[in-house]
Amino acid sequence: MASIDEPLVLSRTALALLQVAREDDRSGAMADNAALEAVIEFAEPLVWACRDSDQSRLLKLLNLDSAPRNFLGLVAAILRYIRDQLDKPAPSDGLSTHFVRDFDGHVLEGFAHALADLAWPDRKGKDFDGPSFDECRARLAESDVSEFWLATTQHYLANILQHYFAAIRVREHFRNLDPLVEANLRLKDARAIASRVLLIASRMTEREPSPSARIAEAINSVLQWVEGASTE
Repeated sequence: MASIDEPLVLSRTALALLQVAREDDRSGAMADNAALEAVIEFAEPLVWACRDSDQSRLLKLLNLDSAPRNFLGLVAAILRYIRDQLDKPAPSDGLSTHFVRDFDGHVLEGFAHALADLAWPDRKGKDFDGPSFDECRARLAESDVSEFWLATTQHYLANILQHYFAAIRVREHFRNLDPLVEANLRLKDARAIASRVLLIASRMTEREPSPSARIAEAINSVLQWVEGASTE
């Protein structure tokens, strides 16, 4: 893993898009939102349920009576479970100001993408259903929780980058832009940010007890750096 002292190197496009996103995010929801907290905290119980020799533990976790047939069904069940958790009333203790919904779509899509990376790594464009439930469970059982956190953070941030890439019509304004720039927002830039986020978060075990709190603070730390970074 790279040293935390090494500079974070991002493309000019990614930096510019993150600066626009940060400026647009008046509530700070990019780093601090309930959906991101939910999927980060869900990764560990999901992995442990998949490691159990009896599939009933996973079915119980997801409130299912029977196992889905394939990857598509499993992901649908997982996302439905998480949405149900998010739809529960927020605590009224005055401490839940981060329970906003601005980035739910980016988070949940990112978590689904992370599940695909880990449970269906050899996926092809023509196959929409994916491997069987048992194959998915076996692959997820072999995964490390930190892999989930890294992949989820990467794809969540990539979704934000690609959203703003489309929203401000970068391709229309720069018609000679390298075709790989957009793909690299996910494959390189978002991956580099996610790796830095997990590295920063790993240093916070005493100050922030929960993984989601550490990752949220680390994302915010990177975004603060982005604000002052030059795109020249």
